[in-house]
Amino acid sequence: KSDDPRLKTAAEKANAYLNISITYVYAPEKVDARSQALTKNEIGGMISFDGSMNPYINSGAVDNYAIQMNDKYCVRDKSQSGGYLGVVLQSVNVQALAADLKSCLEEGVSGTRNAPYNPRVEPDQAVGENYVEVNLTAQHLYVYKNGTCVVSTPIVSGCVYNDTETITGVFHIYAKSRNRRKNTHRFRVIKRYLSRIKPR
Repeated sequence: KSDDPRLKTAAEKANAYLNISITYVYAPEKVDARSQALTKNEIGGMISFDGSMNPYINSGAVDNYAIQMNDKYCVRDKSQSGGYLGVVLQSVNVQALAADLKSCLEEGVSGTRNAPYNPRVEPDQAVGENYVEVNLTAQHLYVYKNGTCVVSTPIVSGCVYNDTETITGVFHIYAKSRNRRKNTHRFRVIKRYLSRIKPR
C-alpha cells in the first residue's frame, strides 16, 4: 500500500543515497588527471531492496562500476596494441575503488576522492591485453580479453599452512586442461616445479 510506513522509510533512505555526490579523480603516473562524477542513474543502479523493502548498496553493481572505470581510465601503451587497445601499463585498483565507493555510499559521504591505482609497470613488463589477474587478499579473480574484463569471480587460493600456497608473480600460460580436478600430490609436484621459475 502507498501509505505503508515501510515504503516511506525505504523511499527516504533510497533518496538519501541518490543525494550523495561523489567525484573520483583518476591520476595515474605520467598521465594528466581526469575526473568523473557519479550520476544519480549510476547510484540508482547500485541500490537494491531486501525482502523487507530495506534499500542497500549492491556489491555486485559497485564492482561492475569499478571494472568499467578501470576499462576507461587504465593506462595503455598503444604502440604495442597489435590492433587492439594496447597493453596495460597501470590499472585502477578495482577492489580498492569498489570498497571505497561502497563505504562512501553506505556512510553517506560526499566529496572528491582520488581513485586508487595499482603500481605502474614499464612496457617490457606489461602483461598485454589478454591476462588473468588474481587478488589473493580479496580472494578474487579477473579475466581480461582484449583489455576488457570478461570474467569476475571469487576464488579460494592455496593455503600457507599446508604448503600449497599460491605462488605470486607474473607468469605466462602455455597450455590449459579442461574439466580436470586437482590432485593434491600432483599439485605439489607442479608447485615445486613452478617455484623454480622466476617471474618476469
